[in-house]
Amino acid sequence: MSEPRSEARRILLLLLPHLGILVLASLVTPLFGPQLLSPAQFLGALLSPGSDALSQIVISSRLPRLALAAVAGSGLAVSGVTLQSVLKNPLASPFTLGVASGGSFGVAIAIVLGLDFALLGMGAVQITAVIGAVATMLVIFAIARALGFTSMSLILAGVTVNLTASAGILLVQSLSDMAQSHIIIHWLMGGLDLWGSRGLGFVTVVVALGILGSFALSPALNHIMIGEEIAAGRGIQVRRVLLTVLVLSSAMTGAVVSIAGPVAFVGLIVPHAARLVGVPDNRYLVPASAMSGASVLMICDAFARTAFAPVEMPVGIVTSILGGATFIVLLFAHRR
Repeated sequence: MSEPRSEARRILLLLLPHLGILVLASLVTPLFGPQLLSPAQFLGALLSPGSDALSQIVISSRLPRLALAAVAGSGLAVSGVTLQSVLKNPLASPFTLGVASGGSFGVAIAIVLGLDFALLGMGAVQITAVIGAVATMLVIFAIARALGFTSMSLILAGVTVNLTASAGILLVQSLSDMAQSHIIIHWLMGGLDLWGSRGLGFVTVVVALGILGSFALSPALNHIMIGEEIAAGRGIQVRRVLLTVLVLSSAMTGAVVSIAGPVAFVGLIVPHAARLVGVPDNRYLVPASAMSGASVLMICDAFARTAFAPVEMPVGIVTSILGGATFIVLLFAHRR
């Protein structure tokens, strides 16, 4: 009885640094932007909102972007950590498996066709992005099943579908007019200012359900990481868990892509960092990746809107540069 309690206490202690960084990032990053704010200015605008420019900056811009960065970063990071666990491959992520490209393809179609409808509070862009991401993952699943359904077949199918979806995006863009092409190019760079806060509620619900579902599957993922045969021998339905993880991951990725664009490397690098400072236990990795992913994207977005102010850099460029450099460092660290 005391052993499970001590294990839970150890996991909670490991999560405290991630929580501390998340709180610190939430308090500090809203101060940065084209107009730097002091803590007193930010707090004053937050507690006494008005119609002045400062209040508009804080209430209408900084806070929605902070919330979107937290939701998007946590969703992408949890998608990455569960895919890496279930596929037992450190290179697995929503981007390397083609899920993000599938969601991007759906958004590109919605932009070119000028789709404008709403369903259950979701706009056409959000709906097509989620449909594209989930459909892509189901296609990958079907191809992998036809090839023998192994982790390697899933990854190979993902790479193939990723290339196909990317070609589809280029095809749609070539058929678009100049204004639509500009929107697609800007959106493909990834950013937290593309659609404002219009789809924030939808994305938050999808990501929250995805994280809760992923955490509920953590014990099963731990067994699968040890070995699929061992997991099956302990009564775990490996294929059902795998399919559930793929659907949850693709739904979260599609929702994030629909409002923030394809923000790369968060789902690949954050899980690696979480594993370096903790234990290979998904009961720790899922919440740790959620908090760290939120913190990383908050910090990257603050840098993106401050570094070349008043010009704002797309946050996807920042995460790609940071992710590429971090990945090289991790490769040398693993080699040592």
